Amino acid sequence: MIKATALRAALREQRFRSAPVRTAVTTALAKVGAVPGVETVASPYAKAGSAQISRDGTIAFAVVSWDKQAAQVTTADADKLIKAAQSADSATVHVSLSGQSITNSERPDPGFTVAVGVIAALAVLLVIFGGAVLAALLPLLGAIVALVLGNSLIGLLSHA
Repeated sequence: MIKATALRAALREQRFRSAPVRTAVTTALAKVGAVPGVETVASPYAKAGSAQISRDGTIAFAVVSWDKQAAQVTTADADKLIKAAQSADSATVHVSLSGQSITNSERPDPGFTVAVGVIAALAVLLVIFGGAVLAALLPLLGAIVALVLGNSLIGLLSHA
């Protein structure tokens, strides 16, 4: 579930209840509702949504609920939601997104940088241990096992 997806008017004279902003936001929320996996979209323009617009009318939010837990939302689905919501981004509307599924989709993959770090560490260890490959690999393997166990333990404890 994405909580407090903020839709913010960039210009002070434009309010969320004005026609151009309402059209842009309503169109974007319709696109968000069409994203696979999105269950509901609580629009600030619905009858029950009047409390989702600030008193001065410059900030509003929509709550988007997924049909599964936020941790199970794929990066591809979250990216589709981000693109759909940001379709309202213009000179009069600024879109900000938050929530666990958005945060999860923005995490970078370690990939290349980790590989470069491991190779550099192996090179340093080979120099220190005088070219003994097994002696250089043991500290690296110990570090990898410790990282995997640490991440697994943190994941396990975060679900408790």
